[in-house]
Amino acid sequence: MPLVFALTRQRDAWCPRQRRHLSAIAEFNCTLTHLLGRKNPVADTLTRIEIDAVQLGLDYNHLAKEQQQDPETTALRTAIMA
Repeated sequence: MPLVFALTRQRDAWCPRQRRHLSAIAEFNCTLTHLLGRKNPVADTLTRIEIDAVQLGLDYNHLAKEQQQDPETTALRTAIMA
């Protein structure tokens, strides 16, 4: 809803940063409409998901250990810091 409102509001009300953002968004060839949550069950469900209900089966400690031992990941990490 805020984006639909922003694109229909007078341009004089926006600061230069907001004008640049809205200008970039306006370049896309699409129509923006607001749907209430009860009319858009997929999006509404995604906004109400509980993190405890999501189980990806990942062992983050094992993943971190493997990343520390991986030469490719180490090379990327040191290249960024250099």
